[in-house]
Amino acid sequence: MRFCPHCHSQLLTDVKRCSNCDKEILSSPPQMVAIHPLPSKLYAEMVKEVLEKRGIPCVIKTDPLSSAFGSDGTSAVGTQATIYVPEDRQEESEEILHQMLDHI
Repeated sequence: MRFCPHCHSQLLTDVKRCSNCDKEILSSPPQMVAIHPLPSKLYAEMVKEVLEKRGIPCVIKTDPLSSAFGSDGTSAVGTQATIYVPEDRQEESEEILHQMLDHI
């Protein structure tokens, strides 16, 4: 999966401009891969904050059903979320996630 390096919107293959922010895509953005799914967007936001503090770019995607019904996913349960990180940072990200949330 590819994401815009500016606004983190999902990109179609081989686009020159992001359809969301209209910024030019100068080079091929890094391939993003999913790390372990989280039970809610709330958990995902906490993990995202820690990953970004450690210099790991990431994007949160929630399940399509929640998005379709306008759920913001702020409850502790019910809205599964997945974090995508650059492929070369996957192992490091998984370890951070495990250290943070091994109790769930």
